[in-house]
Formats: sequence, C-alpha cells, structure tokens
Amino acid sequence: MGTIVARQKRKKNLFDERRQNRPHILPDKNKKKKIQPKNLSL
Repeated sequence: MGTIVARQKRKKNLFDERRQNRPHILPDKNKKKKIQPKNLSL
C-alpha cells in the first residue's frame, strides 16, 4: 500500500512540475475535452 501511495505522489509531483512549466497547455486540453461533449449533446 505504501509504495503505491508513494508512486501516486511522485506522479502528482511530476504533473505539478509540468503544469508550472507550461501552465497554458493543460488548461487548453481540458477546455477542448469539456467543449466537445457539449457540442455533441447539443
């Protein structure tokens, strides 16, 4: 159990570092993902 939690924390840290380095890329991807389902539903 402990090792799995440690791995998840490591992944989170890497993800946070990427987000800090490129803050504009991830939000764009999230917006695209959220907009596509809305268009399909409409």
